[in-house]
Amino acid sequence: MTGTFLNIATVIIGGLIGLLFGARIPDKLKSTVIAGMGLFIIAMGVQMFLNTENPLIVLGSLLLGTLLGEWWRIEDGLQNLGKYLEKRFSKSDDDGSNNFVRGFLTASLLFCVGPMTILGSIQDGLTGDYNLLAVKSVLDGFAALAFASTLGVGVIFSTIVIFVFQ
Repeated sequence: MTGTFLNIATVIIGGLIGLLFGARIPDKLKSTVIAGMGLFIIAMGVQMFLNTENPLIVLGSLLLGTLLGEWWRIEDGLQNLGKYLEKRFSKSDDDGSNNFVRGFLTASLLFCVGPMTILGSIQDGLTGDYNLLAVKSVLDGFAALAFASTLGVGVIFSTIVIFVFQ
């Protein structure tokens, strides 16, 4: 659970910084940070894949996860939860639009879909080793900063999904 609480804390801190100072951060810098994190994640994923003894398990897991996610309509459920939270906690912008659901959904999917989340949660729960979730927490904190500066407070509410999922 230590890794989960660390992850939630970094998302909240990153999200708050993004909300408070996001307008001062140039869009180019945000894009560059997100791209750099993407490269890091790709490198880490390749390293983890090369260390696997049976790549068919990885392929089967990806296919099974995709099929189950579509069958259980996980994205639709997250979207409905985001709409509920939007009605409950958010105000519309001047033009009537609202980024709450978009921020909530984008952040929830980004922070909770992927091998670092699944493997890190299992590793933390079974052995108490939260190193993988600690790395993920740093990445999520910076992503929350960038996304909250653009998409708003919905990004911070994604911590509910992080807590339940991890």
